Amino acid sequence: MVVAAFVGHAGGQSVVFSNLRFLRYSRAWRGGRRGDPGFQAGAGRRTCGCGTRRRGARVRVRSGNGGFDRHRACRAAGYGYGAGTPGARSGGYAGHVRPADGRVRPPDRSRVAEGQAGAGGHDGAHSAGDGGPANLLPRPDRSHRRSRAAERGPRPAAAASIRLHPAEAGPIALISASRARACREAIRQGFPWRAIADTPTPVDRHVSLAGELGARSAWIKRDDISGVKHGGNKLRKLEFLLADALEGGYRGVLTYGAVGSNHILSTAHAARSLGLDCCGIVRPQPPTPYVEETLRCHLLLGTRLVAVTDPEATERERERMLAEGGAWYEVPLGGSSALGCLGYVCGALELAEQVKAGECPAPDLIYLPCGSSGSTLGLDLGLSLAGLPTRMVAARVVSESMMPMSRVRSLAGQLRQLLDGVCPLPEDEPLSRVEFRTEFLGTGYALPTDEALAAIEFMKQETNTQLEYTYSGKGAAAMLSDGRKGRHKDLNVLFWNTYNSRPAPAGLPPLIREGLPEVIRASLPPA
Repeated sequence: MVVAAFVGHAGGQSVVFSNLRFLRYSRAWRGGRRGDPGFQAGAGRRTCGCGTRRRGARVRVRSGNGGFDRHRACRAAGYGYGAGTPGARSGGYAGHVRPADGRVRPPDRSRVAEGQAGAGGHDGAHSAGDGGPANLLPRPDRSHRRSRAAERGPRPAAAASIRLHPAEAGPIALISASRARACREAIRQGFPWRAIADTPTPVDRHVSLAGELGARSAWIKRDDISGVKHGGNKLRKLEFLLADALEGGYRGVLTYGAVGSNHILSTAHAARSLGLDCCGIVRPQPPTPYVEETLRCHLLLGTRLVAVTDPEATERERERMLAEGGAWYEVPLGGSSALGCLGYVCGALELAEQVKAGECPAPDLIYLPCGSSGSTLGLDLGLSLAGLPTRMVAARVVSESMMPMSRVRSLAGQLRQLLDGVCPLPEDEPLSRVEFRTEFLGTGYALPTDEALAAIEFMKQETNTQLEYTYSGKGAAAMLSDGRKGRHKDLNVLFWNTYNSRPAPAGLPPLIREGLPEVIRASLPPA
């Protein structure tokens, strides 16, 4: 049964929306485990259509299925590319055959085309009965080689299997969907990950929006429906963060935000789906229409909320909670840690696959709101990994004091360090493609601006897109403002919708205002 009660603490008032059990501390995930047995099982392993690994002569070709190794003898016999193991998703260098004698010869394009024609999927895996060239001749008996390969075990390094060819960092025509998928799979195998979001999210075209912007085309990336029950941009980050909590043996997650924080609500939804408890340390915010519904959702989910009045009280409550038996896993503000940012690295790679599949053109400009900056940083690095020459406009929705640019740059560096050795890091400077804009913030966080309200109304009428004025409305305001200034001529523009447009669950319990802490009551709109 969910109950509401007061609990007094030195750090400030709190309200407990559910009771929570504190359990024994268990080890959390540690970075740098790529040398552990079984890490990224199969990653980096060179395979052939015959199902074996071989240290001898091999060919490296770049094609639509990523470019996998084949033995020279198997290539002559018509065997296909790497059989569908994790290591088969390896994108080698484009170029020429280099057999054992060291002489370089051009690749056999007919065999490449043949291999692609029979492949069922991006990695060109051939199996019995798939109609590929692996069935043209019987497979030789290589069981003795397979046993030696099993004894050697998987190779730990993933970076060597998905190295970039220099040409692929340039023209948009050379974007490799298989390389984007290989990077995404390497990240998901290299770090704790649980499928929470319903991805890939669709990319919708809007002709009327393109006309308003003066753009060649306009698109909306629908992360607002990223979850079945609750959408928004936080779920991508939580796929890594909550998986880390589960792997560490924690039974609850602790996070931070405003009273009506969508991040805390997203964390509560995702945590409950994985059997984790959730506690949020909340600070006051200006009254907004959605705060009461958010609190009623917390009542339904059994979230524990601790209300504080200032940053010092937040720190005291944090230390107290983390000292209670080690049961709490800490999710940072907005989910924006280096590990959380991986969610939007994968999001950018997902977009690259959609571009290559013809679902949308490569965007020239992406607009999105920027709070704790995790989504922006992840997209920045992911777009570079994918070879997309896209620029970004990030409309800041928090003040410099809440999220200094020095912290943003530091987080960008931490993200690249985390992926070093897992993915081929690009050579461009972090954030070189991002333009941070502050003129749409207005007077502060969660305070409406005329531009944001006008953008919300326009997007609702013209694109049937639901936005709000704390985050997404200000990102849309930046996009519409630039369109009126003629910035989008002959450009493909994409708006990344980070808002949750899923309706609240049915049967929400009523919120009884009497007895709530003053911090929470002050954030509620008038009854």
